[in-house]
Amino acid sequence: PPRVRAGDSVQHEPSISKNISDPKGESKNSDTGSVGGAPQPTSPDFTPKCEVVGKDALSALARASTQRCQQEIANVVCLHQAGKLMPQSVPRHCHLSGKSNANIQWEDSVVDLALIQKPVKIVYVLVIHGRAVRQLKRLIKAIYHRDHFYYIHVDKRSNYLHRETLQLAQHYPNIRVTPWRMVTIWGGASLLKMYLRCMKDLLEMTEWQWDYFINLSATDYPTRTNAELVAFLSKYREKNYLKSHGRDNARFIKKQGLDRLFHECDDHMWRLGDRQIPEGIVVDGGSDWFALTHKLVEYVMNTQDELVIKLKHFYWYTLLPAEVRSKTSQNWYSSCQVLLRDPTHIHT
Repeated sequence: PPRVRAGDSVQHEPSISKNISDPKGESKNSDTGSVGGAPQPTSPDFTPKCEVVGKDALSALARASTQRCQQEIANVVCLHQAGKLMPQSVPRHCHLSGKSNANIQWEDSVVDLALIQKPVKIVYVLVIHGRAVRQLKRLIKAIYHRDHFYYIHVDKRSNYLHRETLQLAQHYPNIRVTPWRMVTIWGGASLLKMYLRCMKDLLEMTEWQWDYFINLSATDYPTRTNAELVAFLSKYREKNYLKSHGRDNARFIKKQGLDRLFHECDDHMWRLGDRQIPEGIVVDGGSDWFALTHKLVEYVMNTQDELVIKLKHFYWYTLLPAEVRSKTSQNWYSSCQVLLRDPTHIHT
């Protein structure tokens, strides 16, 4: 591993939302493999200002392919070693133990859409990559309805698919493609950043009046009709739907590496060592597919609550951050009665 010089501690202010709102869709230094909020190098000849220790951190420094990534890794590790990277604790707004709501079965919730006075409107956020244009068109055909909205992010590496998606969107007033593009990797913090940027965009599109945010990939396909989904969500319109892992938390923490520090750069998630989960977080996780109310999305994006700010910062340095989240009922929201297990997705 390279020799790392000792020195003064690194000063850093996270600025969690600064890069999220960048209209160009990139960080200030135009490195799409780096995640907003990470400590950035101050100059081309930057050297770490602490003695980096630990086999994971030293291994990551040795294997990182660019100087920029090496510098980011060193900055993160120095802050972590100084106890300045992770929050020590987060507040809890709800102190219920266990799940806030029992699982709702789809079959028990069937209702005639004609009986719904104000059906919900859905914004589908499609996250796509590769070249499977026909697959995308098949999905759009299956879920399209003039009353709903469709916001599509195409991976920055998929130029052909991006061109085809732009042409497709021209034919529909309620389909839009993100004006920015990111390189996202499965399990990376960039995927979480992309979802947060989509949420920010959608909140600013005041002409789109939506009630639910549902994320999809191009490989998804509906097993229910639009009418059935709208009727179900309209019946439980104040609820959010997330899939829980359903196992004991201690095992889940170890399996998911939540007690490990990670940083994304060079399109890779680097393991940098151990960390403590902040006091007050009751960990839960599962699938990264979800259905969220407009109210919860607005809260997550616009609140200055210490809870949300600290949780976002914690998840920048987490493996699979889109799949792992704190219990909504206890940590993310001031109301306890908002979380339901997701009956809207079939996972294979």
